[in-house]
Amino acid sequence: MFIGTAVFPVPFEVYSEPLRIRYISPFQVIGIDIEFYMWRAEIAAEAGYVQFLLDAVKSDMAGAPVFSLLVALFDYGPGHTLPLATTWLIMSMILAGGWIAFLARNGLGLSWLCLFALLPNPMLYALVVGPDLLFAAGFGLFFWGYFRDRPRLALWASALLIEILIRPNGLALAVFVIADCLWRRPSDPTDWLVVTILSALMIWMASRYLPALSTYAAGASQELGFGYFGFAESELRAGAFGVLPKSIDLGLSWLLLGASKILYFVGLRPSFVEGSMVTWLVRGAASIVLLPGLLRMAVVGAARERFLLLFFVTPVLVGLAQDRYNLPILPLLFLHGALFWNAILRRARALGAGGG
Repeated sequence: MFIGTAVFPVPFEVYSEPLRIRYISPFQVIGIDIEFYMWRAEIAAEAGYVQFLLDAVKSDMAGAPVFSLLVALFDYGPGHTLPLATTWLIMSMILAGGWIAFLARNGLGLSWLCLFALLPNPMLYALVVGPDLLFAAGFGLFFWGYFRDRPRLALWASALLIEILIRPNGLALAVFVIADCLWRRPSDPTDWLVVTILSALMIWMASRYLPALSTYAAGASQELGFGYFGFAESELRAGAFGVLPKSIDLGLSWLLLGASKILYFVGLRPSFVEGSMVTWLVRGAASIVLLPGLLRMAVVGAARERFLLLFFVTPVLVGLAQDRYNLPILPLLFLHGALFWNAILRRARALGAGGG
């Protein structure tokens, strides 16, 4: 894909007013909100990298500084895209290899592993430079360090700190660790010290992120022009079907809002901009596995997995839910989706054998 898009750039987004097309290619400047991060990178280059990071932490954490620092360090921009694009490719290969090993250890066969390797979303965000893959890589390090018989404190704590500096969602992981520790009631004093430090860090960093969180919440109410299947979130919250009695209207509207957010989160959604129908159908096809995986993980997953899902997904669903936010936990959703379909196939075979 990396070489293919270098030779034949693939249309990614089409904007009609004014007409402009963004292509997926390692030679093109391409990324979600990349113009904003390039602007922040210019500030970092002028102020100095350490000073930029300190200023960001002290002020409003605009854009979360880690990705902007990388854009500055690699001097990412027109005519100089390959170093950071190649780094993203290598990062995605290491991340995919680690998760494939995890899926294999959890019983998935070769067919499922090949399907996971061919999922369009991980490929897309390996080619589209942005904080999504970076956040997913940090989550992978956190997961592999934390969910062990003997957790590696240095690994998961470092990964968690980096996650907080990449995106506000990292705070949700801090809340998960605090809640998980309180629920397990460990006897090691070190764990309680970690919880105390994390609690103080989370409260302080949350105050730094307030402007970014306000903007994120604004997008959910369609102040930024987004909605769900043509409805603004504010419409659905107030009741979108005026011809019905108020209580029924609110019940149906809230049900539609919740279902829409879940569908958007697993990728079963229209594009926010114009684009190829084939591209969006291919992307949405992953929801065939991810949607049942999300439901299975929420219902029959291990207790700590359900805990993690709750704290990870809740802040995403509060704002504008979309599939790029599922990239960190996509392997877990895929695992449960594969287990769901394996159970369905076994049931179908058993019924077929019984009928024969």
